[in-house]
Amino acid sequence: MNNAQKIQELLIVQEEIQKKYDEMRMFKHEYKNTLISLRGYIEDGDFDHLSQYVISLTNEFCEFEKNDYIGVSQIADAGLRFLVLNKICLAKKMQVHFSIKVSSAFEVRSFSRKHLSMVVGILLDNAIEAAKDSDEKRVEVFFANNEREGIIEIKNSYKQKPNLGRMFAKGYSEKEGHTGLGLYRLKKTLSNCETAFTEIKIMKNYFIFIINFI
Repeated sequence: MNNAQKIQELLIVQEEIQKKYDEMRMFKHEYKNTLISLRGYIEDGDFDHLSQYVISLTNEFCEFEKNDYIGVSQIADAGLRFLVLNKICLAKKMQVHFSIKVSSAFEVRSFSRKHLSMVVGILLDNAIEAAKDSDEKRVEVFFANNEREGIIEIKNSYKQKPNLGRMFAKGYSEKEGHTGLGLYRLKKTLSNCETAFTEIKIMKNYFIFIINFI
């Protein structure tokens, strides 16, 4: 590769980085405006319009089926419960078989709700994305409370074996057009939590991510 080709390649990379940066700025702006609107309804105690507004926002992502509620009914936190419902819907759209088992009333008190939803959301997004390209197209999720606190296990089939040495690196992604920030944020969040311990397994073309809370 000569110097002209190298310069052209660098310009293409720079353009792509700028594009992703602009997209992230736009999303952050829209996200902030949405939160401000939600707070306005809360400050006024206008919970009817708050409910309507939230439902209208979430309907843009997915409409749930009644049977989907059965599998997640034991998840105590409503925010996490509806997040998982949304991912079930997403998996269906991508023709991925999504199974979930919740043992007893699942609840984690040693981890903030915000961070728990963020972590589970990132893991499920990655699991569904990887599974849709595989032959099996399967995601299996297990939530349980143990003698200490709780356990989350997310298992997915894959086509390409994950690079365990790089998958949590900032900016690394095996998917074209992805920022590679999700798993980086996940690792950073979990590493700052003294009550969460992670374990990764690869078994028969399945990637398994386990979080133990104590």
